[in-house]
Amino acid sequence: MTKKTVVNLSDVPLEEAAFSALSKGLNFAVAPVSVPVKDILCRVEKVIVTLPVETAEEIRQETVRILKNSCKPKDNLTGAERRALRSLKANETLTVLPADKGNAAVVLYTSDYNRKIAAILEDKAYRKLKKDPIDTIESKTVLLLKKSPIAEEVCQQL
Repeated sequence: MTKKTVVNLSDVPLEEAAFSALSKGLNFAVAPVSVPVKDILCRVEKVIVTLPVETAEEIRQETVRILKNSCKPKDNLTGAERRALRSLKANETLTVLPADKGNAAVVLYTSDYNRKIAAILEDKAYRKLKKDPIDTIESKTVLLLKKSPIAEEVCQQL
């Protein structure tokens, strides 16, 4: 018995390329078309902002050296697979999501998906909150960290 990795619950036939790309799994990392230099530099800057100036500058220089020597990532999708995924993403009538069980990708109509979500949310177990609880949770967490025996540096990181 073969395991089905793509389940199409819509009436829209999937191209072979779309089926092939989705069969790789929803956690499959598509290789970028080029090295994302700006993204890498922004993330490095975000991390080194708290470091001493000399250390931060060394990291910047090393990052630039590595990026200058980098080459385009090897493509791990065919052109047809890439086009098929773009087409699926652009199709607002379809939604692709992971199956509840197993490692399958499910393709279904967005309207069906929205109906199923609405039905789940009608359950009395769910209710709309009057306000966003994040600020309260954050302030309580900070207070607990201040009262804890954890080192100040660790608390700052947390």
